[in-house]
Order: sequence, then C-alpha cells, then structure tokens
Amino acid sequence: MQRYVFDPLNPEKSTTEAAFPNRGNNWDTRNNGKDFEKVKGAKARNSSTTSAYVILETNQTIEMQSASTVDPVHNMVTLNAFGGLVKQGSWTSDDFSVLGLPAGFSAEASASGDQIEVTITGDGDGNVVSDSLLTFEIHSGAWDQVHKPASSLTVYQGSNTVTMAQFTPSNKIVAALDASSSNI
Repeated sequence: MQRYVFDPLNPEKSTTEAAFPNRGNNWDTRNNGKDFEKVKGAKARNSSTTSAYVILETNQTIEMQSASTVDPVHNMVTLNAFGGLVKQGSWTSDDFSVLGLPAGFSAEASASGDQIEVTITGDGDGNVVSDSLLTFEIHSGAWDQVHKPASSLTVYQGSNTVTMAQFTPSNKIVAALDASSSNI
C-alpha cells in the first residue's frame, strides 16, 4: 500500500508518494480506498531485507555408472534460491560446498535465474560401497546483491534428501539369502 501525496478526492491533482519520496500531507479521508493505492510488493523504507535462502524441493539421486564412476546422465541436483539474487552462470568452489561427497569426486555449480544446478563428476579414489547422503552450503560469494548473507547458508532440505547411490549392476539379483537354500 502506498499513500497518495495530494488530495485523493480530486484525482487530477493527486499523485503517488513514489513521485515525491519522503513527502506527503497525511491526508486522511477515513476511506483507505481513496487514501492509498496498491503497489507491487517491496520492502518498507527503513526496514531490513528479507532473508535469502536456498531449498531442495524434491528427493534427488546421483547414480553411479560403475563402482567408482558417476553416471553422466544422472549426476545433477537442482536447488532453488528464494529471497535473494544468486550469481548467474558458472560458480567457483568458493561459492558453494557439497558435504558428504566421497573422496575423488568433485562438484560444479551454475545458476540461471533462481535455479542452481550442481553437477557431480569424477572417478572416485575407491569404490562407492554404500549410499551417501549429500548436503549443500551456499557461501556469501554466491549472492549477487548488496545485502548478502554474512556467512555460509546450509541448503534447507526439510524431509528431502540427495543420495549418491552405490552402483548396482543391472544383472545382479538384489535379495536376501534364504536360510533353507544353503546348497545352491
């Protein structure tokens, strides 16, 4: 809402406060429909900025092509930024961190609009023998705004997870052994 500067009962003479910042005559007709106009949302003058944050909206899985190589088709995680502007294009390792990433793997990130794409690549030093849960931090250098977060932000995941799933060959039978079939 924005208060009109001049007499709202005479529309030819009224204009919005945006045309004359920090001015106004406190006109009050006791009819807010005539004293104010609706404007697009913005932070109020002399108020602090909203908090910037990043979320993981869905469960996502990074798949392995072999025991130590990431599948290039299923190696991407999508994050979404809110309440702030992130640096567009490719990011450096100073802009983000991936926690829980096994040794020998690396991550690259880039942003387009409010969407952040993190790509996991590399040949691991050893085999990925169990599923790994990954979490993400966005550092202050990744924000492209004046009032950026002063410290790293952990990506809010809620109940969603990013799993780096161990390799399971498609011809491998995944089942528990039956105790009665010991003579196979």
